[in-house]
Amino acid sequence: MGKEWVLERDWEVLEVLPAWFFKVKLKEVDTLVRCKKSWRMSQSNISIIPWDRVKLEINQYDMSQWRIIFRYNDYKTNINTAGRDTPASNHQIWTQHIKK
Repeated sequence: MGKEWVLERDWEVLEVLPAWFFKVKLKEVDTLVRCKKSWRMSQSNISIIPWDRVKLEINQYDMSQWRIIFRYNDYKTNINTAGRDTPASNHQIWTQHIKK
């Protein structure tokens, strides 16, 4: 049973802002919000880069405080998000470039 007073939604990170803030966009609606990583993600040194899919949490009593609580691991599933190159193919290109 989850927390009843918290709403969770899936988003996509658009850009990294100063002071560890992120600009994220909801998949279905063109809504942009500014959020921070949760304390647990910061302690675990989980990095977030643009185009990552994340799960956000918001408290229904204070709608201005958004937190990233989970980063989906698209690297293992090799999902091509919105026509972009997959992270696995980018990694292969990068390693080939370094080996030259």
